Amino acid sequence: MKIQDISQKTQVLQYVNQQTKVNTNDQGTVNPGTTVQSQIGDRVDLSPSFKMIKKIEATALSAPDTRADKVAALKKKVESGTYQVNSDKVAGKMLQEFIVELNK
Repeated sequence: MKIQDISQKTQVLQYVNQQTKVNTNDQGTVNPGTTVQSQIGDRVDLSPSFKMIKKIEATALSAPDTRADKVAALKKKVESGTYQVNSDKVAGKMLQEFIVELNK
């Protein structure tokens, strides 16, 4: 079972969108991009937004998928029979995920 926090993903997407807007609106202070040329004359232009998205992606991929301390604590509660499901939180997260999916 993998527990994911949808609000965290939403915050990351909002940050990326905000930074993309800043980079495109403020051309005077942002480096226009990096140009890479090969010996045969091929050229690739990478925008600051692309580089930023790649850096965020690399950071997200390097983060661990699970937090062992949380998993161990939950497992202990389930095994002892003291784990209680907060139905309000579950319903809230389900609605939040549904709204995010509708906005895609």
